[in-house]
Amino acid sequence: MIFYDTSLAKSLAKSLEPKLRKAGIPDDPQLYASKLLFYTTVSIVPTVLMVTLSVVVIDKLYLPTRVPKYLLGSLILVALGILIPPITYFVQQVFLSQRIYEREVGITSETPVFSSLFVIFLRSGLSPRILFENVSRVQAFEHVRGLSSYVSKRVRYLGEGVEEAVLKTLDVSPSKLFNDFMSTYVLAIRTGAPVLQTMEAKMRDVADQVRVMAAGAADRLQGVAEGYIIWLASGYISIFLVVILGALFPSGGSTATVKLMEVVAVILIPLVNLMFVLMADQTQFKFPEKGAKAYRVFAYSFPAGLIVSFGILVATHELVNFVTLSGVTQDLEPVMTALLVGLLVASIPPAYVNYLEEKRATGYEQYAARLLRSVAEGIRAGLSPEGVVQKVKDAPEMGKLRPVLNNVTALLKLGVPLKDAFRRASEGMMEFYARVSVISLADMIEVGSMTPETVNALAEQLETQLAIRRDYKNKVRVLLFTPYVGVILALVASVLLSFSILGLLGSHSLISSYGPLAAASQILPNVVFASGISSMFNAFFAGFLVGKIATGRVSAGFVHSAVLVVVTAVILVALSHVNISFVSTQAPSL
Repeated sequence: MIFYDTSLAKSLAKSLEPKLRKAGIPDDPQLYASKLLFYTTVSIVPTVLMVTLSVVVIDKLYLPTRVPKYLLGSLILVALGILIPPITYFVQQVFLSQRIYEREVGITSETPVFSSLFVIFLRSGLSPRILFENVSRVQAFEHVRGLSSYVSKRVRYLGEGVEEAVLKTLDVSPSKLFNDFMSTYVLAIRTGAPVLQTMEAKMRDVADQVRVMAAGAADRLQGVAEGYIIWLASGYISIFLVVILGALFPSGGSTATVKLMEVVAVILIPLVNLMFVLMADQTQFKFPEKGAKAYRVFAYSFPAGLIVSFGILVATHELVNFVTLSGVTQDLEPVMTALLVGLLVASIPPAYVNYLEEKRATGYEQYAARLLRSVAEGIRAGLSPEGVVQKVKDAPEMGKLRPVLNNVTALLKLGVPLKDAFRRASEGMMEFYARVSVISLADMIEVGSMTPETVNALAEQLETQLAIRRDYKNKVRVLLFTPYVGVILALVASVLLSFSILGLLGSHSLISSYGPLAAASQILPNVVFASGISSMFNAFFAGFLVGKIATGRVSAGFVHSAVLVVVTAVILVALSHVNISFVSTQAPSL
């Protein structure tokens, strides 16, 4: 509240207000702006402390001893301290943008099925006001339901017409697909066009737009994968090449520069993988899946893995070498072993939890459309929905849905209404369309719109969306091994080059005993050591990108992180035991 009445907060609130509305955050824009400024101001305190500490390090440690690592440490403190306030401000803005993006993804993903149900309700002859009241009670839509409720409340409490309320709702919806669909509805009413026929045509147009969006997303995701290969082939290797050249031709303060580049290689290069994960997240065709438990497990396993690694490093007396990056090639094996164990501890538990969750909560979508078709045919034959469930619960064509339908039948015997039984059954499903299909059946029962025509229309829309999703997955599946190939090739190229130069220097002892190459033979083993640490963390985070590309979820990448870390550790340890020599073993002859 300190900055609430300041002109800066008022000015910032004007730009934040439309973002907050699109993000679905009901906070006062001026209060939100004042909190943003307050947190940014507070972040200046650690900046001052870190800069002060760097001055003390220079005055007490570097100036008396002239040891480069103290200067390097002080410069890192200053850089981190200066970055804290802008990062604090940026993170808060990113959080708001991410909320908008997540809401946009949710609304856009729900729009195709929503358009089908919307047309179903139009066919039932409901008035526009009652139509939106019914849609606002549809449990299948987590995001669209809120927008329909917004329309209903504006009509009920503000006395607005349905058309005006819908147009106001478009101001708080970040989804272009949803806004286009609802704008067509308003336009049809105001122009006197046949509303039902217009919206049926628009429903088919929505499906076509989603197909185009999926194809475009697959092409963009391929560009991200290709960009990652380019980064590994050029940027990643170039950074290590610069460090190696700095070690080979030392001059003046180049030792400190080499150390600084080693820190960049160990910290920043692995984090570049997270940037590519974010790029993949922004470009891929996504669905609002239920949250995975693997992320919560990873929140505990990752720090636990780091603690295990540090414990092994302490036991092997390698902690100082690891923290200061002062180890040599002989230290690679114990340090790589410590990192391998720790990173496996970090990745295997969430990978196993994700495997169990996917095994239990996925695989329903391909049978959901069959269930809808069976319900439609059963109702047409005169059976009740309960009777249809009883008939098909053990049918082989229901596949993985059979246990779900048996659970529904058991709940019915306990006196639970069918609509509530369907909703309970959907709670164990991660897949969006499977969950929506089962909940939509419950909503149709509750609203009273379950007819063979309405259920078949929903099944047709579901089959269309599943076909689009299947085509999308087939296109991106080929990208799965792209990070694998890139990481392994970049690792082999950079590390093999380092070991080759070390072998060359070791093969010519006279040359490497004098001049700049004498210093290079001392610095280069440190470079190899730092590159090994960087490669381990780079492989670990690259697994996240594999999972994101393959399934759209980072949680699926934990198992790939474990595999890549093992492969990287094996390559590094194997190369450290290979003696690359450039001296001929044959005696010279005249």
